[in-house]
Order: sequence, then C-alpha cells, then structure tokens
Amino acid sequence: MPSKYTGNSLGFIEWKGEKGVYSSPESRRLDWNRSSHSRNIRWLDHAATRVRAQDRDPAILEFMRLTNYDFDFSIYVKSLNSITNVARLSSSDFAMVFTSGITPFVSQLASGPTEKFIKNFGPRVHHIAFQTEEIDATVEALKQDEMKFLLDLVGSPEEGLKQIFSLPSKNTLLVLEYIHRYGDFDGFFTKSNVTSLTAATAKQ
Repeated sequence: MPSKYTGNSLGFIEWKGEKGVYSSPESRRLDWNRSSHSRNIRWLDHAATRVRAQDRDPAILEFMRLTNYDFDFSIYVKSLNSITNVARLSSSDFAMVFTSGITPFVSQLASGPTEKFIKNFGPRVHHIAFQTEEIDATVEALKQDEMKFLLDLVGSPEEGLKQIFSLPSKNTLLVLEYIHRYGDFDGFFTKSNVTSLTAATAKQ
C-alpha cells in the first residue's frame, strides 16, 4: 500500500537469475539510436520525496524499517524553512531523500517552497536524479533539445559536485535532476547547492 506519509509504494525484487538482469529469453534489444549526450546520463542516483514537516520522522523511520537503509545526515536551510534528510545503503547505492519544512505549513507567504509544494500537490516524489558525466556539455545539449531548467548549473569541481533541476513534467509533475560528483568527493550534497536548488523550486 502507498505510505500515508509519502504517498510512495516500495517494490522488492528476488532475483531468480543473474542479479541486475531484467531481460528474459524472450526479450529483444531495441535498436535505439541514442544521442552522444544521452549516453552521459547514467544510473539513478537518488529520489527525493516531499513530506509534511510533522510527518518527517515517521516517513524516514518507516522507510528504514522496510529496508536496510540507514539515516545519514540532514541539511537545514532555515531561510527557506526547509530540511533535507538523506537515507543511504552505501556510498555507491541509490539514496532516498526526504525533504520537508522545518516547521509545518502556515501560509503561502511564510512557509517556503517545500511546504508550499506539499500544500499544492500533496506528499510525493518531487524529483529523480541521474548521475551524469560531462555534465556541462550534456546540459547544453539538453537545452538544444528544448529541455527547460529551473536554474543554471550549481556547484563546481572544486566543491565536489554540480547539479541542476529541470522544469517539472506537465504529465507527471516530476522534476529531473542531473548530478555529477567529481573525483574522490565523499559527500552527498553541499549546503550551498541544496540552498540554490531549494530556492529554484519556488518557480514551479
């Protein structure tokens, strides 16, 4: 059943064959002519769910009970009444992110973009993020393909990562994030990037 805190359902797989292989003997390969920049968009890095401030802890604890993930860290952006929480399995696995207001919704003027999103659309996945190589060139190519973004790329190789948010899909409301972590960067986010990305969601 969908979670009453996040609206998400979790799916579990027991691999009968080779782990990670979804094809069957009847499967056939699609002859897709992928563009060079689309090949830079790799694996699913994380998904970020917006939850109500009062449901933040129950949502995280529920997810941890249903999986073997552990709580990792939080980033507070007090000026935007927002807190981003990360649950991780390991540094190389898909992560689950929970973002809420630090305090519950009060009004459209006072509550910040995170709680306003939840007020308008309910608790739900806000964005899914893909690890992206050659992110500068890839984003420029996506713009040439008429993809629109909520902001310019934020971050730098010196800071350890670069990120960007697309405009939300008209069909799903989902935002796509493209993210690149450089070299031996062992963090997950930086506070400056989280602040910029959160502020940009006010444009939705």
